[in-house]
Amino acid sequence: MWSGMSKRGVLSTTIAALAAILMMTAAVSALAASATEVGVACDERSFTPDDATLRGGRAVDAGRIRVLGGTALIVPGQALLLGLSRPGYVCALFASGLEARAGWIPQGRVAPAALSVDPAPPLAAWVGTWRQHDNKIVVTRVGDRLTANGEAYWPGKSIMPANEGEFGGAAAPSGRRLHFAADAPDPCVVDLTLAGEFLFANDNRMCGGHNVAFSGIFIRRPSIPNRGAKRDLLRLVFDPVRAQRPEVHRLFRRRCFLAHGAHRRGSRMLL
Repeated sequence: MWSGMSKRGVLSTTIAALAAILMMTAAVSALAASATEVGVACDERSFTPDDATLRGGRAVDAGRIRVLGGTALIVPGQALLLGLSRPGYVCALFASGLEARAGWIPQGRVAPAALSVDPAPPLAAWVGTWRQHDNKIVVTRVGDRLTANGEAYWPGKSIMPANEGEFGGAAAPSGRRLHFAADAPDPCVVDLTLAGEFLFANDNRMCGGHNVAFSGIFIRRPSIPNRGAKRDLLRLVFDPVRAQRPEVHRLFRRRCFLAHGAHRRGSRMLL
């Protein structure tokens, strides 16, 4: 009899464990379904430079949103690149640390005045330092042309031995595109496409060592805060009561990143 009761106890425990696993699986599936809305995913791969429906926008509220592999923070005024929509949400690309991330953002957190991407942006819109983790493209203006100098690494600049790649050249943009072809015998070819505050890059995989590529989405490097921002940081340091307020704490984290985190290679800190 004891043996039978023992077996029933083991069976009950096993069934309970299986039920828990099934419940967890169902919860994960439901979460995935809500994030993709019946199979419609929103991530960085949802954005292509040739998409004529892309629009530029701005965030009007702070908060975290789901992205591939976790969550990321958006802040008021942050530049967005808007893609496809579903009821109540829009797929948005935004800068997060030293990379571009994408996720579904509630429509109410996006400024209503979204504009189509400029089909012929001015030269000044291209100028700046564009980053993608350790990879970097610096664009400067020389007269009516633009010069670009890029460096890329695989698997990373700080991981030795690292494969390296580079390109450089001058060209005049055609609409939203810049085309760079190295002089012979260098076979490197790089194409850049500007979409609002985001730079899409693609090359012919002949611009460096093994697996090195100028490919994907680059974001403009955050600027270092001005003297007023540094003064605000000092006030927070010496006013711990004020620093505990949630809105002040978020500001402190963001400005600390701008002041000290922009130079960190491969930083994953969230803006």
